[in-house]
Amino acid sequence: MTTTDFNGAKLSFVDLPTRPDHFRDYDLDLLVGDDLGTSVMRVEKGTVLHVTAQAQSLSDGVLLRLATKVPIVFACVRCLDEVEQTVDLALDELFFTPEAIKRIEKAEGEEAITDLAVLEADQIELEPILRDAIIADMEFSPLCEADCPGLCEDCGEPLRDLPDDHSHTLLDPRLSALDALFNEESGA
Repeated sequence: MTTTDFNGAKLSFVDLPTRPDHFRDYDLDLLVGDDLGTSVMRVEKGTVLHVTAQAQSLSDGVLLRLATKVPIVFACVRCLDEVEQTVDLALDELFFTPEAIKRIEKAEGEEAITDLAVLEADQIELEPILRDAIIADMEFSPLCEADCPGLCEDCGEPLRDLPDDHSHTLLDPRLSALDALFNEESGA
């Protein structure tokens, strides 16, 4: 099996029979570039995603079923530790032929076709479908553990690594002269 770049990956349906209920299976290895993720979560550059796909011909288009396991790296929003998690991704997407789109538009109006995907030139570009699904599946505020205590707000160290009696004595800067006077008096 050859590895294809994630960006620009396409599936061709030229050899998929156009009669309804015919199937074609695909196994793809897609090489991820450096731009798959968000500011707090990403798929590492160079990761190879093994994608299984099944195309089913329908009277008005193609039903595409995709499945893959996606290793996602993220920074915990509480302690900032980097964590890797594998997410199972499965999605179904329906693509309509241009003729079917015209028929639907004529029968139901332009509003009925605004969110429909169109099968053009007997091929489907996988990158936008997978990218949207992967990013939508990422957590908005990821945690390394559900009960992650986070960081000490004063020293920035992870609270899980600090003793239970960890504390800081913080003085109001306006009282620093008084503190210096007190330290002189006590001999410290």
